[in-house]
Amino acid sequence: MISGLGENILPSHVAFIMDGNRRWAKKHSLATELGHKEGYQRFKEIIDKSFELGVRTVTVYAFSTENWNRSDDEVSGIMNLARYVIKNDIASYKKRNVKVNIIGETDMLPVDIQEQIATIESETEKKNSNVINIAFSYGSRSEIVRAACIAADNNLEITEESIGANLYTGGQTDPDLIIRTGGQPRLSNFLLWQAAYSEIYFTDSLWPDFDVKELMKSFEFYSKIKRNFGK
Repeated sequence: MISGLGENILPSHVAFIMDGNRRWAKKHSLATELGHKEGYQRFKEIIDKSFELGVRTVTVYAFSTENWNRSDDEVSGIMNLARYVIKNDIASYKKRNVKVNIIGETDMLPVDIQEQIATIESETEKKNSNVINIAFSYGSRSEIVRAACIAADNNLEITEESIGANLYTGGQTDPDLIIRTGGQPRLSNFLLWQAAYSEIYFTDSLWPDFDVKELMKSFEFYSKIKRNFGK
């Protein structure tokens, strides 16, 4: 048990809705692009700390299907940041034995990013220390429809099991804890199926301000909950 936490073990699977990059940039009179870059720095710190503490799987909501409706300049900046992240983090994840999954409608992404994704997933496919799922061009409703269609195409009965197995996260445990920064108490089309029994922690902290201290607060919240899964 980590000092300061309750008796429960840490969550095995933590998911983050990383909200507040644009508002953080506006608050500091900076360009929106710099808010996303600062958010990326926080992403690295928080994922590293989560794995260090013993979290097995991390899922992050990086870019939703609805985010395509943002300005061309903002979307372009996010795509360039994605290129940088994939290119520069792959060696680090490989060295740390971390499996990387990019989940979402990746066929909507620029071709070069699709190629980068194929490379990082292939090169980390057999890694088994930790798992990171990066939800990019992701929407949960379409994920559920996709899973049902795959099951039907394979002549499977439509059941919770057949849909769950064909989600992007098929074969993984569902999130124990979902953390949303930015002060908005909603899931925003993120892991709607998987979140059925997740504990949810909302914080007013904007994502670039969500530091290790804030992470520990969320784990303390989780450690004090008695989970009975409806029993």
